[in-house]
Amino acid sequence: MRIHIRPEGCDADRALGRANAATDVDLASLNVIWIEPTAKCNLECVHCYSSATMQAEDHLTVDDWVGVLSQASEMGCRVVQIAGGEPTLFDGLVTTVEKAREIGYRYIVLFTNATRLTDGDLEELAAYNVELVTSFYSAEKDVHDAITQQRGSFERTVSGIRSILARGLSLEVSMVRMPQNDGQIEGAIDFLLGLGVRRERIAVGPVRQAGRAGVGHPDGDPYEPPCGHCPPGHLVVSSDGSVYPCILARWLPVGNVLTEELQQIMANPELVEFRRRAYRRS
Repeated sequence: MRIHIRPEGCDADRALGRANAATDVDLASLNVIWIEPTAKCNLECVHCYSSATMQAEDHLTVDDWVGVLSQASEMGCRVVQIAGGEPTLFDGLVTTVEKAREIGYRYIVLFTNATRLTDGDLEELAAYNVELVTSFYSAEKDVHDAITQQRGSFERTVSGIRSILARGLSLEVSMVRMPQNDGQIEGAIDFLLGLGVRRERIAVGPVRQAGRAGVGHPDGDPYEPPCGHCPPGHLVVSSDGSVYPCILARWLPVGNVLTEELQQIMANPELVEFRRRAYRRS
């Protein structure tokens, strides 16, 4: 999957913003849980934070993920963001989404490269009111394909965006500014507007040092947030069950859901220290 911080502006983010503005931030809060049901991806983007590849192995079953979501819900979490890897490569994706709704999640956000979405997929995602986020790198197909390292990905992503919009699903598009697409961001935005993407649903951000874009914390301090800002109450569960404070801090595993309960992991001193610094800077 591509490297980007969650674009601001989705309904879930706005709801959380209102909630966090009204209350003191609790270092033990769990507002948003990110799950990565698979580390497999049909693209190999040069800046991917998780270094996703088709050779990756999955370790958790649908039942495992439902258990994680149930635990998070019991702690008050009502937002789940499904990333990866490419989540549509996980056979149990729709079942996981269905169970998340049954458990009581108000917002379900799916990060996808949009290259594999079928009409059937979109129909099922629409039925559960799933918000979609995808990435786009350049209106020049050769540049886009060079970044994804997959020829033909430009056409498939554009087709996916058109299909999502035609279905009336909520869509945000994230763009990452990097040397490969230097000077092409405005042109790409114009291209997306021409497809029907709303300007306020297009986010542009820098490459972050994680995965293929860089390993480890650039400053050597494991407790400093890598991008300087972390929204309160986020937690990430990766495809092997490892838990991280944020999607970029892969050098700081704070537990594993295959061997520990979320409640226990949330009390990990390393997680608490990371959050203390992150929320102070936020």
